[in-house]
Amino acid sequence: LSDIFGWSTHVAAEELAGRDTPDQDIWEYACHHRFGAIVTRDTDFLHIQSELGEKAIEDGQGDRVPLLVFIPENLSTGLLCGMFRRYAADIRGYMKEKTLACQLTSSHGCSPLF
Repeated sequence: LSDIFGWSTHVAAEELAGRDTPDQDIWEYACHHRFGAIVTRDTDFLHIQSELGEKAIEDGQGDRVPLLVFIPENLSTGLLCGMFRRYAADIRGYMKEKTLACQLTSSHGCSPLF
């Protein structure tokens, strides 16, 4: 998807994968490195994004908060890539609008959460 969204990485490539790395540390890493988005199926990130993302905005650090793209389904890589291509404009729009989180599903497409 780098042709659509530019550079991307994975927690394993950043040596953040595994049970020893708290989700909040991954979130903070993404903020510190100014990632545009975090893509996850982990519901813990919804709580982190809601709590810490809103606090960062209140503290004037909203430009550092990545969009959380929540995937509630277990989808194949091919289907997921196709959905990202299909909804790329929506995702970019949420990033630009500083929406904190959106949901990407096979049945409902891409929609903002908060």
